[in-house]
Amino acid sequence: MALISSFLSYIKKEQYGCYVISRNPLILTSYWHDFRINYDKLVKVLPADIEVWVIFQLGYYKSEEAAKEIKRDISLYLTEHPNYNFWFLNNSLEEDNRFKSLGLNSLFINQNAFLDEKRYKILPGKKQYDAIYLARFTPVKRHYLAKKIKNILLIGSYKPSEFDYYQESRKILAHADYKEKIWGYEVSRYMNKAQVGLCLSDLEGAMFVSTEYLLSGLPVVSTESLGGRDIYYHGEYAKIAPADPDSVADEVYKLIDNHPEPQDIRNETLRIMLEHRNKFIEFIQLIYDQKNINRDFSKEWDTVFIHKMGLRTRVSFPVYKRSIVSHDFTYTYLK
Repeated sequence: MALISSFLSYIKKEQYGCYVISRNPLILTSYWHDFRINYDKLVKVLPADIEVWVIFQLGYYKSEEAAKEIKRDISLYLTEHPNYNFWFLNNSLEEDNRFKSLGLNSLFINQNAFLDEKRYKILPGKKQYDAIYLARFTPVKRHYLAKKIKNILLIGSYKPSEFDYYQESRKILAHADYKEKIWGYEVSRYMNKAQVGLCLSDLEGAMFVSTEYLLSGLPVVSTESLGGRDIYYHGEYAKIAPADPDSVADEVYKLIDNHPEPQDIRNETLRIMLEHRNKFIEFIQLIYDQKNINRDFSKEWDTVFIHKMGLRTRVSFPVYKRSIVSHDFTYTYLK
């Protein structure tokens, strides 16, 4: 009961969007946006007298202009807190090279490597849909490109400001089945109802859903895109279509007629994920070695790793144990 009471008390506190990789040395991971908006609060609870590593995921594609803005912010933060070490995990080689050219610490480690593959399964049963598109109703997602697909399932909500786009898209895709929301544990089950997964934006981040399709054994039809989702597109299980409805539909039905083996899709996707995950493990080990920490991070991985590294996920007890919250972080983690 005391543990439950403690947890319920915790979830009422303000969370700052950081997940603790290691307490000694102190290594945190966060989305850059979340760290930036919580910066003033975080520096009040992070220790000022020890070295801190903050490893950022970036989410959305970072252009030259965006990277230069990040460089300006980092320069200011380092002036205020020289005991901080900032590193960026970039989703594509293009962005990695851009950050390095600006003198930022960067690694090409795609965020989709932090999906928990155990949440996604290949399930038996008859397919109900030609394709599925799990995407919020926002203009960058370009739902209209799916209008020529005969039997399609759309899953996605929308913000009040996106209501006009939602209405227009639903009108264009009036023949589609639609669900506004599903629980995280249902994602793979719904994906297994379809034969092909769709990724129709041209500018985004690594797009978790893209890799979730693949882990569920679905081939993918994508348009050309920036942001890093395409590093998982190998072989015959991923097709890049021109951004027009006829081309998208044509690639979908080609894949249906020559459907790759679902387990092969999943295996190849896992191979790429593990390459990036292992680079992350090696990087943390490098920090340990530099600080003369006599530990093997690869042996700690199973106790540290959680779906999406605990970022922007629902509060659970494992996330609770490694999150930074309000005033009690220093006491809890550094005592």
